[in-house]
Amino acid sequence: MRTVLRAGAVSLLAVSLVACGGGGGSGNPDEDAIEEMVGQFFQAFEDGDAGLLASLFTTECGDMTAAAEAAIQAFEGFDGVEIDLDSVSIENLTATSADFLPEGTLKSDDEESELSSPDEEHTPAVKENGVWKIAECELFL
Repeated sequence: MRTVLRAGAVSLLAVSLVACGGGGGSGNPDEDAIEEMVGQFFQAFEDGDAGLLASLFTTECGDMTAAAEAAIQAFEGFDGVEIDLDSVSIENLTATSADFLPEGTLKSDDEESELSSPDEEHTPAVKENGVWKIAECELFL
């Protein structure tokens, strides 16, 4: 996910979202909550909702509003790119932390590629006051 976001001017931030999440839930409340958080992340870009996007980050990141606004502004400058989020890979799940990676396809014009590469690093998440949050404060750099 980090690579997609860092290259966001060309990929994630240029998204015209199709869907966020292709399943009916894992049956694990924490996994389902992480999948929902990732869906909200993509939805925030589609809706241009910097407040929602900023709220998805842990409080340890500080105020992410300016970074979220800049990321959404970059997103709004691109057309013709679409992300189809099929699932979310979750690793190292504990009661308060996990690592996640969105899986799906990135479509641009007539080209299609995987949303994440096999060697892509998972993004850390933490459970803060009972809510899963993104713990990678420099995700948009």
